[in-house]
Amino acid sequence: MDPNVGALPVIAEVGIGFVGFSTIVAVLQQSFGSRFTSFKVLLIHFYIETGLLNVALAVLPIALFCFFDSELLVWRVSTIAILGLSTCYIPLYIRRRRKAYA
Repeated sequence: MDPNVGALPVIAEVGIGFVGFSTIVAVLQQSFGSRFTSFKVLLIHFYIETGLLNVALAVLPIALFCFFDSELLVWRVSTIAILGLSTCYIPLYIRRRRKAYA
């Protein structure tokens, strides 16, 4: 089975578009004088952070293919990175959400 590395730049481009759109909307809303509630700030952080994680995790295998020839090694390192970042991010998000509702 051949890896579909060609789809990864597309995922990264969609992710960076998502981050850019979220940032522009947040800046425009803030500049027109509307104040953000703590929940809206949490959502803006969530959209931007998950979009940047999406981009980073889509670009990681491409970068690893530049250093390693083994598809199995690239797959393992990418999977460990995805699991590690998800494991660290989910409790952080839950803690922020509880704080936003408190």
